[in-house]
Amino acid sequence: MTHPPKLLDDGCLNREWAESLDAQELRAWIHDLLHDRELDLPGDREGEPDYLLIDLYEKGDIHAKRALAEAVAGLVDDMAKGATPDWHGEAADRLLFVAGTVCGQAIVPAVKRMIRSGRLIDPGAGIPGDIHFRLLQTLVALGVEDGLDFWKDQVAISPEQYLGIAFRALLLSPSDDAIQLLADLGAPLTPKMQADVRRALEVLPDRFGDRYVRDLIEDWPGRLAPEITHIVTPFLAAPASPDPPPASSWSWGPAALARQ
Repeated sequence: MTHPPKLLDDGCLNREWAESLDAQELRAWIHDLLHDRELDLPGDREGEPDYLLIDLYEKGDIHAKRALAEAVAGLVDDMAKGATPDWHGEAADRLLFVAGTVCGQAIVPAVKRMIRSGRLIDPGAGIPGDIHFRLLQTLVALGVEDGLDFWKDQVAISPEQYLGIAFRALLLSPSDDAIQLLADLGAPLTPKMQADVRRALEVLPDRFGDRYVRDLIEDWPGRLAPEITHIVTPFLAAPASPDPPPASSWSWGPAALARQ
């Protein structure tokens, strides 16, 4: 099959070229692109292959979006099966970032299989090396609800690395699971853990309103250790704001996938 030119005269990617690829060709191109093996990377997106794919998705018609989402979901499934051993490090981080944005709930089963396997845990690697963290982050971004026991298991692996994402996930639970997670910690919070808790709380007022936050945490100070209580207290003193948005919009959304 003859394809249109890959790049336009200005060096940007020709969307018609990408949309002319069949399913196998598209998957192979995305694979190489995310692994920095694409030699003809468009000049406008050099060094940002994940954002290039998201931009391509957002500008495509319904058929192009479906084809790209299916290709990305297929690569995530390959990663979960270990079919291609080169999905690790920055390439895997990029793939999950794109998949969380364009595939939605379709990738949840594969993401959960990888979490359960534990084979991608590497808390000492930081971001993007610790792909297990990105998997957990993807669940939160997609609004997947997992209970307190699941998140306590994740924190037990590495409190330093996983407390923040677990606390953020449980903040959206209708129960008091978030405070229970903090109360059940068997050791004092390190400075990083305290900072992660504070960052999660700082996002809440803008998304859900001060009233929601105050109702959520009003009884926390009497139930938590001093190093956590001093984090919570300022949020109780904040001035009241309008009611939070409807419950149907209560989700961290794709913003939770932002690079950390």
